[in-house]
Amino acid sequence: MNSPEEIGRLRGELDKLTEKFIELLSVRDKLVMRIGEEKKKSEVQVQDPDREKDIIERAEKTALEKGVDPAYAKELVELMVRHGRRLQR
Repeated sequence: MNSPEEIGRLRGELDKLTEKFIELLSVRDKLVMRIGEEKKKSEVQVQDPDREKDIIERAEKTALEKGVDPAYAKELVELMVRHGRRLQR
């Protein structure tokens, strides 16, 4: 396969992964909203700093294990956490 064809093929794979990532974000958002509903019923605060710290630390650890820049993983997870807080308000 020549280089332009290979680039096109690889970009196609990348596009499929991006679509799957978005699908997973949708599933995550639905779970976050359900958790938010339960928090409201139980009168639990939306923000849980200990939980958020744990999520971020696990993401960084997993990133290292998978060969992903942990700062990149941390940034993505922090964004998801902030988004989750907005969904739960």
